[in-house]
Amino acid sequence: MCYNTTNSLGTLDIWTNRIFYDSFSDSSWRNSFMVDTWNNSRFCCSDPLVSPTYNSVDNVIESDYLIMRVTPTKGERIIAYSSSITSWRDDFLYGSFRMSAKMPAKEGTSFGFFFFYSISEEIDVEVLAHEQIEGKIRISIQPIIRDNLDRASSLSQKVITLNKPLSEDFIEYRFDWFKTRVDFFADGVYYYSLNVNIPSHHGKIVINHRTNGNPKWSRGPPQTFSDIRIKSFDLYFNSSDSIECKGINYSDRTINIQREEWKKYLPIIVIGSIVFLVITLAVVVNVYRKLHPQRPSSIIRRNIEESHRDLEISQRRP
Repeated sequence: MCYNTTNSLGTLDIWTNRIFYDSFSDSSWRNSFMVDTWNNSRFCCSDPLVSPTYNSVDNVIESDYLIMRVTPTKGERIIAYSSSITSWRDDFLYGSFRMSAKMPAKEGTSFGFFFFYSISEEIDVEVLAHEQIEGKIRISIQPIIRDNLDRASSLSQKVITLNKPLSEDFIEYRFDWFKTRVDFFADGVYYYSLNVNIPSHHGKIVINHRTNGNPKWSRGPPQTFSDIRIKSFDLYFNSSDSIECKGINYSDRTINIQREEWKKYLPIIVIGSIVFLVITLAVVVNVYRKLHPQRPSSIIRRNIEESHRDLEISQRRP
């Protein structure tokens, strides 16, 4: 089965697979995603203000929405338990990836919606809770390109801004990953494209809500529970083992449907062209006859007979 989506150009793209969930009152979504339990305590943290990130299975809660929670705890220093889910599939290779979520109003956490294969092949959509009131969404492709002053270049990252807080309602976060570019959307509107360091290897989809106290990023941790509510996720994609869709190999590219659909109209185009030529020829002949009228055949025959008679008379004369 094939699926199509409308891209930033207003045309259609074809994909071989789809994963869709808009109900989380049962565990069916777990057929596609695992709840992460990893932590980075072995490698964290040189900065005393930054704490390790721990993920807890108890912080992914099934209800009408999928709730991803950050819970603070107190020890020698404040740490927090975060939440993260990762696709079981690791063969996503290009696609249109969407998720509808409502951000927390309180500060101290960060939200991420990613494609990930490695730190050098990654697509990020991120929200910092302390920026959500301004409607800010951070988009990037890893690795980040830096300019001569070691600042992040707009070639590989951008901040897009909606005209409303992201905690006010559910917002659809979306990125369309193609072979030569990634298009980013928010709330159903196309905002920006990045076309450098485009991932070319298949990988996974990751969604997380976390904090580590980093004052330059998530800040926090929050003093009380912080919840993100996910209303749905809808993933259209090709996989690394995709073979064909409508007879076309989609394993390494997406095809603009308009470039293929015209072929089924080819017989109609040919017949229509022939009919047009016949009608045009008939009109031309008719016009020519009106401009160059021919004498009736009876007059021609009479002229021939008179010519023969005149010839016979002339031959009889001495």
